[in-house]
Amino acid sequence: MSRIFFLILIAFALMFVSASEGAFQDVDFDARSAGMGGASGLVDGGLTAASNNVAALGFADDIQIGLTHSSIFADLVRAEFIGISLPFGKLASLGLWGSILGDAKGVYSERMISVGYAVKPASNLALGLAVKFLRTGYDPEDEAIKANPYFSKTSASAFTGDIGVAVNPSEGLFIGISLQNVIPTDVSISSSSEDQVPVIARASISYKFSSIASGVQQEFIGKLLTRSQGNFELSQRSNDTTIRLGMESWLSDILAVRFGYAYCGGELQGGSIFSLGGGLNLKLGGVRLTLDYAYQTVIGDLVDNTSHRISSTFIF
Repeated sequence: MSRIFFLILIAFALMFVSASEGAFQDVDFDARSAGMGGASGLVDGGLTAASNNVAALGFADDIQIGLTHSSIFADLVRAEFIGISLPFGKLASLGLWGSILGDAKGVYSERMISVGYAVKPASNLALGLAVKFLRTGYDPEDEAIKANPYFSKTSASAFTGDIGVAVNPSEGLFIGISLQNVIPTDVSISSSSEDQVPVIARASISYKFSSIASGVQQEFIGKLLTRSQGNFELSQRSNDTTIRLGMESWLSDILAVRFGYAYCGGELQGGSIFSLGGGLNLKLGGVRLTLDYAYQTVIGDLVDNTSHRISSTFIF
């Protein structure tokens, strides 16, 4: 690899600097979102978008249970995600999700548990709030950790929260704004420094092309637009700005294709990121099962620059 191994693994910069904002990077925890460059959008609500904008829960119509496995940077980093969204009629929704992310050797890990709630004061407006528990940890038995005087402890935990708003101002158009980690949160493992988890500000736009499909003369293109959406997202984390663009098209009731692009200024995934993905929609009795896959590659100075994600979501 072209960079020091510990710098590539999330938050390992803590070993070498007196203060850092390395923990809890902005990482995609969903294969559908990752296939669209990380621009999850707000169109369908539920788990795909709620971890980025909790207000998206307000547009969820069905109960969803989702699982994702991620292999990041050629399996140097791994992540697991599980979540559930529970809509209560048309007025409110509850979401619970958690994630574990760390290096493949088990030296470092990040854990997050979130409880989110969204209300719909109007049919086209959703407001959301989430409470999050964060925990970072290093393997206390690892010799490099034992030998480094920087570590006054090997784990730290804290609470923070997210807020979000999402609107549906016209047919097919969804706009969202969210702030993540709004409560100042220190997860440092050294008594001589702080490791603040930065606030992440997001603005996103999603558009369902079905609203313009009826005006298209070509039958095939009209059907394709009916099943397609485009997403745009702009996010800011500390001094790093990320732009994400994504597209999803369902070629039939069963098969979807996705592609996306992102430009990131951060250390974890700096440079351009290209994404490809696909999805299967299967009916199992009264339950719908979606299987999603995403491939991402970073164009930059990283050697191990590929990531894979696999998600399964049960929709009731």
